[in-house]
Amino acid sequence: GRNGGDAFERKVMKTFVDGERITQFPASEKKLLVLIKWLAGKFEEGVKYTEKEVNEILLRHHEDYALLRREFESVAKRIEKEGEIFKECLVSPDAKEALAAFREKRKPKFS
Repeated sequence: GRNGGDAFERKVMKTFVDGERITQFPASEKKLLVLIKWLAGKFEEGVKYTEKEVNEILLRHHEDYALLRREFESVAKRIEKEGEIFKECLVSPDAKEALAAFREKRKPKFS
């Protein structure tokens, strides 16, 4: 449930963050995503940051800001790829048939 996720995130933060500094990076991608989400919250939505500004913000949280940037970029690329795959699924003939069948309250006829 939702509280379980909160407890997991709190444990990850307690283990890998001291105050505002990341003390170490988790090996687990799930735990790393908690840190990346926390770091993303340090940036204002809709604001265009210069590379220098991004580095300065990341540097407040860990001395290896280049590593943090690579992690951010890696996650962003994966999210973008997931979006492309999802979009491809929505425009497939079977997806169109499924949506039409749902709207018409009938059983789909997949190819």
